[in-house]
Amino acid sequence: MGEGDRVPKLAEDFDPTSLSMDPFEGFVLARIDGVMGLQEIADSTGATMDQVLAIIAKLEMEGAVEWVDPAVTRREQQRRSRRPLRDTPGRGLVRTRPAPPGASRLLYDPAELEEPDVDLDVDRRREILDTYYRLDELDHYQLLGVPRKAEKREIRDAYFRLSKLFHPDTLYGKRLGSYKGKMESVFKRLTDAYEVLGKKKKRAKYDDYLAADDRLKGIEREIEVGQELADTIEKEVRDAAESAIVMPSAPPLSEPPGPPPSKPPTPKPPPPTAPRLPAEERRRRARQLLERRLRSATTSSRPSAPSPAPESVKPPTASREDLLRGLASSLKHVAKVTGGVGRLERHLQDASDAESSGDLVGAVNALRLALALEPDNADVRGRYNDLHTRLTQELAETYQKQATYEEEQENWSAAARSWGKVSEGRPTRAEPARRAAEALLKAEGDLRKARDFAQKAVELQPRSVRNRLVLAQVFIAAQMTVSARGELEEAAKLDPKDEMVKNLLRQLK
Repeated sequence: MGEGDRVPKLAEDFDPTSLSMDPFEGFVLARIDGVMGLQEIADSTGATMDQVLAIIAKLEMEGAVEWVDPAVTRREQQRRSRRPLRDTPGRGLVRTRPAPPGASRLLYDPAELEEPDVDLDVDRRREILDTYYRLDELDHYQLLGVPRKAEKREIRDAYFRLSKLFHPDTLYGKRLGSYKGKMESVFKRLTDAYEVLGKKKKRAKYDDYLAADDRLKGIEREIEVGQELADTIEKEVRDAAESAIVMPSAPPLSEPPGPPPSKPPTPKPPPPTAPRLPAEERRRRARQLLERRLRSATTSSRPSAPSPAPESVKPPTASREDLLRGLASSLKHVAKVTGGVGRLERHLQDASDAESSGDLVGAVNALRLALALEPDNADVRGRYNDLHTRLTQELAETYQKQATYEEEQENWSAAARSWGKVSEGRPTRAEPARRAAEALLKAEGDLRKARDFAQKAVELQPRSVRNRLVLAQVFIAAQMTVSARGELEEAAKLDPKDEMVKNLLRQLK
C-alpha cells in the first residue's frame, strides 16, 4: 500500500472547535471521510502531497486523525461505488468520488438510460453517459485512466483499449440512437489525449499546463473557503450585535403567601425609544458588555459567606447556578463566533506574517477574517483591497498563459474562464475582456457574460473595430439585431473597408 493510498479518518471524540486552523487546513480537514486516500485528498483540494501530509501530521498529533485499516477501506469503497472494484478496462472512468453532504453528483437525466431502440445494455449505456458528461472535468490522464507518471507504452495500451469501448465502428450495424454522437465525442477526446501524451514535447507542455492549473485551482479553493468562513463569522457577529447579546436574567424570588392586592398596580408608561445606534457603535458596546460579563462572572462565581434570609422568603436554590450556566453558554457561543477578545489583532498579525513570507493568499484570507469582525474598519478594508488587487494582478500572468494554451487546444470554455480571470486582474486592459467574449462565443457559452466582456472591451477601447465587431457578434447570437446593427455601423465609421463588418451588415439587411 503506497503512501498516497493511506486513508485517514476523524477520531470519534474529535471536536473541530478545539483546533486552531487556517482556512485551507479546514478545507483539507473537510475532505477526510474515512474513504478517500491521501492522493485523492490532494487531488480534490489542489494541494500537493507534501502539503496534505503536513496537515494530516498536525491533525494526528492533536489526536484528531486516525488511520483506516486497508481491508476496511476497500470494503467501504466497494459499497460506495456503482459496481464492485475489479480490474476491468475503463472502469476508472465510470466511478465518481462520493459527493460531499448536500451536493449532488447526478450528471444526467436518468431517463437517458431508458432511451428506446438502442442495442446497448444498461452497463454500457451508463459507462458512455458517465464519461461523456464528465469530459469537461477530466484531464488527459484521467480520461485515459493512467497516472501522470505513466510510461508511453501504458498510455498507448490504455488508448487502444478504450477505443474499442467508445469507437462507434466497433458496434457496426447496431442501433445506437443518441449514444452514437456521445461515443464520437468521447473518442475524439481520447484521440486528442493520446496525441498530446504520446509525444514528448507536447506532453511536457501539457504537464506544465496541468501543474499551473492545479496551483490555480488550489488558490481558488483556499480563497473560497476563506470567504465562506468570513461570511459566516460576519453574519453571526452582526446578529450578535443586533441583539445586543442580552444577558439571561435570574428567575424571580418567590413571595410569601398573602391576600391578593385590593387593586392592580397602575401600569407605568413605557420608556421613550432610544434612537438606533450606528452598527459600529452597537458592536463596540456589545464587546464592552461581553468584557464586563466576563469580569462579573468571575467575581460572582467566587464562594462567599451566606447571608441570612427571612424564613418566609425562600430563594430558589439553583438561581445563581442557572444564571452562571446561561452566561457561560452565551459567552462560549460569542467566543466561538468572534474567536475571543483580541482575535482581530491576531488576524492582522497573521496577515503581516503571511505577507512577509510571500504568501499573499494567506494574507488576503487573514484580512478577510479581520474584516468579518470589524466590517467598518477603514484601515483594514484599505489594506485588504490593496493586497487583493496585488494577488489578482500576480495571478493574471499565469491565467493568461493558461488561456493561450487552451485557445491552442480549442478548449474554448476553459479559455473563456481563464481570460475572464485575466480581465479581473487587469481591469484597465481591453484585450482580455474581448478574448473572453470571443471564447464564450466559440464555446456557445453564456451570452450575458459574453456581452458584459465585450461591452467592457468597447468602453476601454471604443475606437477598436474588433471590439465592436465582437460585441455585434454577441448581439447577433442573442438575436438582438437592432443592437448588432448599431455596433456594426459604428465599426464601419471607424473602418469603412473592413470586409467582415460589411458582410455582417449585408446579412442583417
